[in-house]
Amino acid sequence: MPRTFQFFRKRSPWPLKTMREIYRRELADLVSHGDAMPTVDACDNPKKGTMSPGVARMYIGATGKRDNGQAYVMVGIYLKICPALPAFGLLDFFLSHH
Repeated sequence: MPRTFQFFRKRSPWPLKTMREIYRRELADLVSHGDAMPTVDACDNPKKGTMSPGVARMYIGATGKRDNGQAYVMVGIYLKICPALPAFGLLDFFLSHH
């Protein structure tokens, strides 16, 4: 029996409404902290195949050339609660459609 994350996600109950409420509550606590810092990160990844959304020919920094890939922007929040335990929260992400 495989023990992959995909296997776990597929076979575990994920009540979407409850999970969203918990995530939003935890994220609201993180965002409202006085030392929270917003982050914006543009990412691009090479992608092969035809099944993923947003795949287009573009410059991919990881390969240093034009290639098929996905580009997206993640908007998040960072809070260093203690030196060994930074906290991150993903506010939103945008998949680029070139």
